[in-house]
Amino acid sequence: MKPSSALWFLTIAATAAFVAGCASNPESRAAAAPYALAGIVETERQRVLDGQIAIGDTPEVVEIAWGRPDRKTRVVRGEGESQKWVYLGYEGEIIDTFPRYHFPPRYHNHPHPGRYVLTRHPFVYPEIYIVRRPYARQTVEFREGRVAGFETDER
Repeated sequence: MKPSSALWFLTIAATAAFVAGCASNPESRAAAAPYALAGIVETERQRVLDGQIAIGDTPEVVEIAWGRPDRKTRVVRGEGESQKWVYLGYEGEIIDTFPRYHFPPRYHNHPHPGRYVLTRHPFVYPEIYIVRRPYARQTVEFREGRVAGFETDER
């Protein structure tokens, strides 16, 4: 095996190991905070490790099941104050517009300096945009330190 091939392979393997180590799942979050699941029964523990939450769960249990929220907001209503956690998802759309023509600027011998004028064949290039729009994938509302309600977007 060539030294450059071996170096390339080791770089790919190290990158894959790093990315796999950075992945956050309920099991790794539970191992990092064992105190959060200490007082619940085994069936409830398995539900949380499966990534599901229920009414009455604590914020620590929700953080193990769903991870850290992208946003935390305070909600004040007539029935009292609550906290809302928002987990964002992203939907993408590729927008391909019609080809645009780029005319190189020519400032000399032109009555309007600074304008784009066609002096030779234009360069044609497509304009392609990838638009990522965030949306509320999951939301959880807490009252008095417990889950009072939650929503999941089924996209």
